[in-house]
Amino acid sequence: MLNGFMRVASTLITLVTSLIASSLWAEESRPASWIIQQDPEAYTLQLITLSSRTALDAFIGGPVTNAGIAEELASYRTQRNDKLLFVLIAGRFASVAEAEAAQKRLPPALQETTPLIRQVRSVQKELRRTLQDR
Repeated sequence: MLNGFMRVASTLITLVTSLIASSLWAEESRPASWIIQQDPEAYTLQLITLSSRTALDAFIGGPVTNAGIAEELASYRTQRNDKLLFVLIAGRFASVAEAEAAQKRLPPALQETTPLIRQVRSVQKELRRTLQDR
């Protein structure tokens, strides 16, 4: 009986820790205002686009946290086909070659999202079309 209790307690601790980490990392992703201040000639990796802030926060708390790149993140909202979407980008690179090298170093869980290399200028243009929440 004690073994079963310990397993449940361990699972509960893992779940709570994950939820706390998700909330903390979500607060740590840089806001759209930070993206606007970046060099428009630089490049970034667009990791994923999701349909809700909650889903984006969960993604940051899971695969991104495990990849160790949470400190390089920024997020913004965009609107496509009358739908509000949440975009997560990572890193700032001086060239496409640097962005490609970083893309190849991403762990498999992030490779599966098929990250796109984007020029910061195009990200800035896109986010200016939608009212940002932070």
